Amino acid sequence: MESILTTASLGNPIEFKDHIFIDGLEIQYVNLMEVNQGSPLVGNLLINKKMLSIDLRFGGPFLYQKGMLYIPLFIRRFCVVGFKLARINCSDFSISYISKIEDLIYLKEIKNEKIFYFVDVYKDQEKFIALF
Repeated sequence: MESILTTASLGNPIEFKDHIFIDGLEIQYVNLMEVNQGSPLVGNLLINKKMLSIDLRFGGPFLYQKGMLYIPLFIRRFCVVGFKLARINCSDFSISYISKIEDLIYLKEIKNEKIFYFVDVYKDQEKFIALF
């Protein structure tokens, strides 16, 4: 049976579960902080107690399917603040970036080989990315 974790039970970008067990994996956010006051939370990510990177901060909630974790990655560069959608292979912890920078990435679901997400907390603007 295919494992799919949707965001329905995990919360929203401002308040989400920070410690989840799925498919034999322990996924935990640590060092959580607000991007700005009253805005999304981001933190470092541990998978099976291994920190992916001290420099990368991830938001939530995430989606999980077929050994892949789809998660918002916080980007802060000179004059650019936002999120990119990252795909983490949970077997080798490799990270790839599959979207352009958005103000917010609020993941919804994976359906028909597409990942659907909102770019606003009110869920007014929906987008999708085809998974190859």
